[in-house]
Amino acid sequence: MCVADGRPTSVWSDAEVNKTPVQLPTENVDDARGDGLELLVLTSAMGWPFTLFNTDTAADGTPFQMMDDTDVGVRRESVRVWNIVRADLDAWLVRKEGPPTPFVLVGSPGIGKSFGVGSHLLYELLHYAPGKLDVVTFLVREKVFIFYLPSGGEAGRVERYDKTPGVGRIMELSDAGKRGYMILDAKKYVDLPTDLPSESWGSIVLSSPNKKNYKVWDETNMGSRFLFINRYHAREMKAYFAWMRRADLAAAEGNAAVRA
Repeated sequence: MCVADGRPTSVWSDAEVNKTPVQLPTENVDDARGDGLELLVLTSAMGWPFTLFNTDTAADGTPFQMMDDTDVGVRRESVRVWNIVRADLDAWLVRKEGPPTPFVLVGSPGIGKSFGVGSHLLYELLHYAPGKLDVVTFLVREKVFIFYLPSGGEAGRVERYDKTPGVGRIMELSDAGKRGYMILDAKKYVDLPTDLPSESWGSIVLSSPNKKNYKVWDETNMGSRFLFINRYHAREMKAYFAWMRRADLAAAEGNAAVRA
């Protein structure tokens, strides 16, 4: 395996990601897939909402460990989820075919819903068709992050709230006619708010299979569409751990970037 800097000339096609595996891959067998691209990595020196933008830093202020807080691994399953969300956005905001669909994404703990898919969705939503969305919000660990997209020459910005005032701010934006999309990380110890504008804003809940996490939300938002994230392919796991190993080497060398 090798690492390439920059954006790939092409990511996986719909046909490559919109499929459900019919059998488990054979262990220790490298099945070539497509163009060989196995994992995309999104890097943010500021971190991501899932970690509350907390990152460990070295003496010079640079992120100390890659992959833990600053790097998000994007695999085919994450792109598949985004394709579904994007199609719904297009129907709602571009073709004006009706209100947005509330989604619930279900997957096993540790499979990469909150940090992986959640962070990837945030990135894609912030880069969605200019002028179509005004804000994107992320609820995680009793905190609400509200991302304002650039508009009318005004730069984008982000605000952080505790959950209750954050929900209040979202309602104010909705009442003001702003168009938004909500990402909500459901945990057993965090009650999802039920007074959100899910009929007029897009939304996706990220949850484990524990129905208690999203039961009230599902009952409140009739017509929710459930999505299910599949397990890692063997080659994706190899790519993931190869990238983590690079992070270990970088840390051992005093955090020198190893990105060749």
